Amino acid sequence: MSVDGQFHPPLLTDRDRWRRAIFDFPTRITFQRPDDSFSGYGAAINVTNKTIALTKNGDKNWKANFTFDRPVKDQLTLDGDMDSHKIHMSLRLADRDKFLLVNRGFQWIQEYPFNR
Repeated sequence: MSVDGQFHPPLLTDRDRWRRAIFDFPTRITFQRPDDSFSGYGAAINVTNKTIALTKNGDKNWKANFTFDRPVKDQLTLDGDMDSHKIHMSLRLADRDKFLLVNRGFQWIQEYPFNR
């Protein structure tokens, strides 16, 4: 990720950097920061024009606009303006099967602690 042309290394204390972009719903994008906090936005994704317009709940005047590109199937590049800064992000698709809830399965009752 770069902000205004400056690379932002993945530091846990950097609140201006994102660890993940989460696309769970067609009208929402959630960014996860390095400290595992989340920041959610409304999203209008236009696949034809390859644009994403973000909005904030509670602030009708706030907007951010991005263009996106998918150079290969499991990569996404976002470029745009947000909070008066130029943002560039290169993202890669996380393998769904690597998530613990998916690969371990959900169990209501756990006979033994999983974390030991």
